Amino acid sequence: MTQTPLKQRRQELDLTQVEVAKAIGVSQPTYQNYEAGTMAVPEAKLKRLAKVLRVTKDEILGRPKAVSEALESRELPDDMYWGEITIHFRVGAALVLSISYQEYKRLFTQLQDDGKFFHVTALSNQLVAVRRAAVTDVYLADDGSDTFGPEHDSYDTDAVGMWPSTPDYWHIVEELLTELDVREEIEARYGKDAVTEIARGIGLDMPNDIDWLIEAGQVEPKDRESTLAEAERMLDKMRRLTTDVMWQLSDGKVRYGSARDGDLGRYWWMEGVGDPQDQGPMIVVDVEDAQMAFVNPDELNYISIPEHRYRATMEEEMGSIADLADDEAAKPSRKRSRKR
Repeated sequence: MTQTPLKQRRQELDLTQVEVAKAIGVSQPTYQNYEAGTMAVPEAKLKRLAKVLRVTKDEILGRPKAVSEALESRELPDDMYWGEITIHFRVGAALVLSISYQEYKRLFTQLQDDGKFFHVTALSNQLVAVRRAAVTDVYLADDGSDTFGPEHDSYDTDAVGMWPSTPDYWHIVEELLTELDVREEIEARYGKDAVTEIARGIGLDMPNDIDWLIEAGQVEPKDRESTLAEAERMLDKMRRLTTDVMWQLSDGKVRYGSARDGDLGRYWWMEGVGDPQDQGPMIVVDVEDAQMAFVNPDELNYISIPEHRYRATMEEEMGSIADLADDEAAKPSRKRSRKR
């Protein structure tokens, strides 16, 4: 596999992944994602990383000159990583999400509308609806900023960074995390190299990889247990991003439900079309153990669903509608089928 500029420079300096990860304040599995190219380095970490590796930011990212010039002039491709949106609430933890340039342009206008909810499509596979009345302020910070907002040190940054935009990435992650006994089938569908790279990037293979990482000098023996713990935290994060509906209530409490077993087609309003109460006075969430939760939309700070599962559900529903339409069109009309 071709070395990334980040990995090549680290090896030139004879540094391990753990040493660099500690120097910039991230876990080893997170840093491994940076090297593999499965997660973008957030700007706040990129500046420190450039200092540790004694290179420029553009050298770390391997940006062609045209891309660097586009960043300087802010003439960005719409689907390119732009920066973060940080949303503060009256009660409860702030929400930090990475967004594309296209989403930034859309949000800039939407935030000044008067709808009950505004909606964010994040690069971390999240489709989020935020109740406007629960919000105190919103910060938009592009990749030139070194802070997410006034409470920088207190933010949960699990959804910060950029994951691959390939359609299969989140489906592979979901299958790896929920269908552990069919790894070979997953590799047969998507390719063994791609699946292995993703599995290592999310920390899934760490229990098996830890020994060779130590032998290769990527992890110090004394860091064995902490590295395994960090990998488990990465797995928990990826499970939430791929399999959970998550919502925060106006009292600050956070709850989770199942996105795998639920009807995500009912969340069409989260794309900014209509209002959740068009479907009734309560938002219905399927949770584990055959339970259902009914959530009062007036008591929400926000609700988040995995975008990849929502898109797949909508495609299935549109396909079913198209099939029904084709079946109806194929039926002979009563007039044509009448015997003469």
